[in-house]
Amino acid sequence: MFRQDYTIKTGQPVTISVPRPGEYKISVSITSREPLGTLTVSTGAGSIAFQGNIPGMSFQHGMNVCAGDFIPSGKDRICDDRTLTVSIITHTSYSGKVSVREAPCPSIYLAAATQPDTTDRRADLQPRLACFEWGRVFATCTRGQIAVSDHSRPGLTADSFRRSGQYAAVCQYSRPGDYILFQFDHSRLQPTDLKAGGCLRRQLTRYVIECSERMIYPLLLTSAVCCHTEKNRHLDALNEQYADACREVGRITHIPVIEIHKNAPQVHSALAMAELIAREISQVCERRPERGYRFLAKCLAAA
Repeated sequence: MFRQDYTIKTGQPVTISVPRPGEYKISVSITSREPLGTLTVSTGAGSIAFQGNIPGMSFQHGMNVCAGDFIPSGKDRICDDRTLTVSIITHTSYSGKVSVREAPCPSIYLAAATQPDTTDRRADLQPRLACFEWGRVFATCTRGQIAVSDHSRPGLTADSFRRSGQYAAVCQYSRPGDYILFQFDHSRLQPTDLKAGGCLRRQLTRYVIECSERMIYPLLLTSAVCCHTEKNRHLDALNEQYADACREVGRITHIPVIEIHKNAPQVHSALAMAELIAREISQVCERRPERGYRFLAKCLAAA
């Protein structure tokens, strides 16, 4: 089983080549001669695994991460990815060790719509923290018991997620016991798409059935306009219609629907949005009869 240890110094990210796609446990241990203060741990691809204030002169943290192929934003082909990049950002100097080992665990795959973005997924180690980029910080809400694989893309719709091949990339590595969270862009839909019997309901139902047949736990997340402005106020009606479609599909297929559209407009950062979503998932899933959903609720209960 793969296991490697690496030394780490101030401002020097560690790039780790892993033998195969899957879940890995990363353990970080650093020390400094002065309080570390505000500290961020990034696991590459723009994903933040820890963010907080460390008053002491030492820091230890463990996290589960997912390594696997993906389709970069704006591309239409799956790219091989067998690397994990660990970067620590703080205002003081430090030294320490990073340990990586294979550690199979459940993963939650995020299929969520974001706003247009031109950042490089591999190089962006400290991404913008706008509310629509909540997928990049969602791993901070997992208590280290589950891995997160973020496949969020600008303007992602139920149709484009499948047609672009991104769904195939997720299906390639997801296994029984994993989770897929679907949150699609509602702003590009036509009124006929959102009506009862429209294509949106059919597409969502198809995703749910396919996941359930593979013993993967699907969740539907309502969309949201993160902050009200004159420019996006007209999207509220579409937003509610999208929520209605999610509710109907959830009722028919008996899967969790996570409704955040009523509280999300008051959220203005990615971390706050991720925490809101994690709390809602935990509250909904802890009442479910399925053991897998209850496990997810425990993983997110501290958010």
